Amino acid sequence: MADPVGIVGLGITVLHGLITYYRNLKDQDDDIVSLNTQLLRLHKIFTDIESRIEETKNTLPLVKRRNIESALEECVTEVEELDKKLKAIQTLDPPKGSRAKMKARFKRLRYPFDGKRTVFEIKEIASGLNGHIVAVTNVLQM
Repeated sequence: MADPVGIVGLGITVLHGLITYYRNLKDQDDDIVSLNTQLLRLHKIFTDIESRIEETKNTLPLVKRRNIESALEECVTEVEELDKKLKAIQTLDPPKGSRAKMKARFKRLRYPFDGKRTVFEIKEIASGLNGHIVAVTNVLQM
């Protein structure tokens, strides 16, 4: 069985990274604003689940604990997909040198084509994750 705290922790970290990335974009269109709202909602749910798991760690019946683990395992695929998307869009260092800056400008110009597709894909993954996370909240009776 997967570690529920680990899955939830990874979810929180990945969602926080995506929220930070998209919040820092200038001239956000409606798609990005909508995506950020969806990611913020998921982040809140994940932090609530983390708190609830910590509160009930030693008092939760074994059956309920296994149900939570099983429901969270359903979330792993989506969290890992979001993590891949985050790693793909993150840049560790700002562009240095004229060639790197020109490449960054080109990427920004391509946003309507490549960026919108990425936003759509992240929204789709987040929707699937939302569906799975509801099962966890039901088991925890949140």
